[in-house]
Amino acid sequence: MSDAVRRAALGALAMGVLAVTACGCGSGQPTAAAAQSVAPVTREALSQAQLKQVVLGEKDHGPFDIMDLGSKPETDVNSLGEGELACGSVGLAYAQRTRPAATVQELRGAFDTRDDKYKKPAKPGPLMLDVQAHSYADARAVMRNLRADLDACPGWSIKGGVDWQVTRYGDPKNLGDEAVSYRVVNKIDAKHPRASGSVFTIARAGSVVLLATGSVGGPHLELEAPVRGALTDLQREQIKRLPRQR
Repeated sequence: MSDAVRRAALGALAMGVLAVTACGCGSGQPTAAAAQSVAPVTREALSQAQLKQVVLGEKDHGPFDIMDLGSKPETDVNSLGEGELACGSVGLAYAQRTRPAATVQELRGAFDTRDDKYKKPAKPGPLMLDVQAHSYADARAVMRNLRADLDACPGWSIKGGVDWQVTRYGDPKNLGDEAVSYRVVNKIDAKHPRASGSVFTIARAGSVVLLATGSVGGPHLELEAPVRGALTDLQREQIKRLPRQR
């Protein structure tokens, strides 16, 4: 797959558009992966330069093929619709934003290169990772606000007619200090057994928040678990590289 094609697929993912064949209709759990190191991630707020030093890069040769998407979200938050205030953090994730906002952030696209991990055609498509630096207090507040908004938010409407339905998953295990996961799908399609949508997994490790997303939907019901598993594996790869408390 050429860089141009990959960037186009990632751009579609960023806009919440189904860009690959994937399905998100099952209730399977992500594949288990090794827990992060017992050494805690730093609680200090990282600068842009510090974050750039530790974020996954295009020259890394781990289980993911990484593309640098810069440090500024491309999605206009105003395009997300008005919605209810309670859905704020849930909808903001579409625009790679959190509440409170990040001090600095780095965006990466990722493609899982582990051909032998999934049975064809159940292989995840493009993934997106937003690595955010916060103060320690703000990072904890991001997760607290997100949990509260998920509890209060069955969905929201975009002015002009699109309704979105939110489905909460069980919290991922052994992923940073805390993590949540959920799926957003077009409410009109939600009753369809193969409805498309987007999966989000948001984790906190020390003062760093990691927002990962991928698309689910289409003809293959078995794809939900691989997508969710790939997201958490990607986040664990990033957490390994974060600076530790001294």
